Amino acid sequence: MSYYSELFNRSGKAIRIEDCHTSPTHPNIASDGSVVCPMNMYRAGGDIKASFGSIIGEIYSTIEWNDRKKPLSFPGCWACECTHPPTCTN
Repeated sequence: MSYYSELFNRSGKAIRIEDCHTSPTHPNIASDGSVVCPMNMYRAGGDIKASFGSIIGEIYSTIEWNDRKKPLSFPGCWACECTHPPTCTN
């Protein structure tokens, strides 16, 4: 993901990068304390099933990325919940 992010950014054109694979590609904190997030948004949880409980459960999957001293979901690096198509594809 980082390699493609670097290539796209070199083009000078604004390109939104979405990483819809659940793991291991989540953002992380580097040894210097900076956040490494080569994508603009990433998938926080699994597939949403056809039930209210599944919808709410997957929405709660974003808490892991927001409820921190230094959140890993912020403008330009959003944790999102999505399902198959059209939002994400695997």
